[in-house]
Amino acid sequence: MIQTAHQELRCAYASNGTERTRLQRHLKSGIICTPFPRFYADPQYWNALSVRERLLHILRTDAHRHRRQKGWTYCGPSAAVVWGLTDSTTLCSDIHVVRHTHCKNRDSSRIRFHQRKNYSSVEHEGIPVTSLTETVFDCARLLQYPEALAIVDKSLQLYATDIDQTHDHLRRYCSQRTGKYGGGRAMVVLHHADPSSANGGESIARGYMIQWGFLPPDLQRRFVDPVKGGAMYADYCWTADDGNLIVAELDGRQKYVDVQMLNGRDSVDKVLEEKNRDGNLYLAGVHTVVHFTMNDVYDGTLRRKLELAGVPRNPDYPRIASLIGGR
Repeated sequence: MIQTAHQELRCAYASNGTERTRLQRHLKSGIICTPFPRFYADPQYWNALSVRERLLHILRTDAHRHRRQKGWTYCGPSAAVVWGLTDSTTLCSDIHVVRHTHCKNRDSSRIRFHQRKNYSSVEHEGIPVTSLTETVFDCARLLQYPEALAIVDKSLQLYATDIDQTHDHLRRYCSQRTGKYGGGRAMVVLHHADPSSANGGESIARGYMIQWGFLPPDLQRRFVDPVKGGAMYADYCWTADDGNLIVAELDGRQKYVDVQMLNGRDSVDKVLEEKNRDGNLYLAGVHTVVHFTMNDVYDGTLRRKLELAGVPRNPDYPRIASLIGGR
């Protein structure tokens, strides 16, 4: 059962009491593992999968279990995983399914149902999901603002052959649905979306900056290195009220420990390189450089750093605070 399931890129599950008893016996002996309630896998196989592959396996397994239930379609964060817009295990700890209003499904362990009169259903990665546009809209209106912004940023990176046209398409779609719960919030998320963000962490950090009331930063601003020549790109940049340039840089642990990212250097070399780069940014006219980690974002330390650095406030913040959940 498990070999067949893995060949189909999913987990195994019990179809009857006898199978359930056998699987539970193997689970107790440590031969197999259960990555999701009532789903089973070979531990060695499972540990070799990436985070996104694991999430897709779980969704394929659930889809296989309910393949005979008409209209069983994944939405919200679950659909976002399938479209490649997120691999957040926090957002995807539960499975989100949309059903027609006449269906009487109730939320159960780790499965959340969303009732609608009408919804799209397409197949992607072999899994039935809401359309890309509907998925982006749902995430933009229902998720916390930073996570919603990261998903919309990613959708523009992956699927926008023409950024302006894609923005216009999403804007029209959202504006036609402002009467839905969170529709106005989705419009604010879309307004601030920017495919220039290098990764999901940078998008989430920017979401918190906007949520705290700071002016949305310029992303990947280009500076000419006055010492070595060439270009330097800042993760975030603001022009303060007094004209000073403020740069913020998101530091991840990975770039100091990942062998490929170090490219033959050690961690000390990487730190010294960062210090030299900061010095060259100052020589290029930057007044302040703020370094931070994702921990600084989540515990609020970044907010204090930006305040002390003099990052300008957003004059439109009072208008949008009620929609994005300002803090």
